[in-house]
Amino acid sequence: MAGEPQRRCVACRKSSDRSELLRIVVCDGNLRLDVEGRSPGRGAYIHRRSSCWRNASDKGRWEHALRIPKNSLAAAGFAEFLQSLAPYVLGEVDGEASGKIGRKIRL
Repeated sequence: MAGEPQRRCVACRKSSDRSELLRIVVCDGNLRLDVEGRSPGRGAYIHRRSSCWRNASDKGRWEHALRIPKNSLAAAGFAEFLQSLAPYVLGEVDGEASGKIGRKIRL
C-alpha cells in the first residue's frame, strides 16, 4: 500500500508529505501559488515555516528549483510576491479563501 507522495522543501531540503508543503509554480512566464497542486508548469515545494521562506529567499534556491535565470526573481518583484503569501503561509487563511491569496508575477 503506497503512502502519500513525498516532496522536498526548497529551503531546508527535508522530504515531507506533499500535503504539508506549498507549491510555487512557473507557467507561461508567470510565477504563482498553486493551491491545489495541479497546475501545469515547473513547481517547487516549501514548508509553511517562516524559517524555510527566509532561507529559500536568501540563498537563491528558487531560481535553481524553478530552472529560471539567476536574479530574474528580484527583478520581477519576488519579495513582494512572498509578502502577499504571508497570511496563507502562516495559516491565517482557510482553504476556501486561499485562491485569492497572492498574485501572479511576470518573469
